[in-house]
Amino acid sequence: MLRFDPNFPTIGEIAKLVASGALGGTAAAWSNWGIEKRRNKLAYRRELVESWRKMVLDVTRTYESPHNEDVSFTELIERREAYYSLKPHLPTETLDALKAEKNKEHIDVVTGGRKTTVNPPDRLIGLLTDDIARIERRWDLV
Repeated sequence: MLRFDPNFPTIGEIAKLVASGALGGTAAAWSNWGIEKRRNKLAYRRELVESWRKMVLDVTRTYESPHNEDVSFTELIERREAYYSLKPHLPTETLDALKAEKNKEHIDVVTGGRKTTVNPPDRLIGLLTDDIARIERRWDLV
């Protein structure tokens, strides 16, 4: 004979336990997903900053090379894939300076030991590296 045990949980109580377990598991998964999403975003941003810095260094070396074709610093920058991910983050001042250098406005001719350069990129390098550092701070990467 079956007897009713008053200490045994009812169907409603069992359903509540199952639902709370499912909600707890979903909340934990959601939380882990959020943490992983943030971790991936930070890693991606670090890669971007690293690629931008490498781009500026590589373009500077190319520009200063005695075997360089006669192109502006800005044209060399614009040939790099990394520039197009940086460009939307650049302030108007930097974009205007790059444009002026490309259009050969405010031309300065400097004769160095190895070659003569037009519009040396010192100011542009300073603007770009400062902007990259600003973006890095804004993204909380430092």
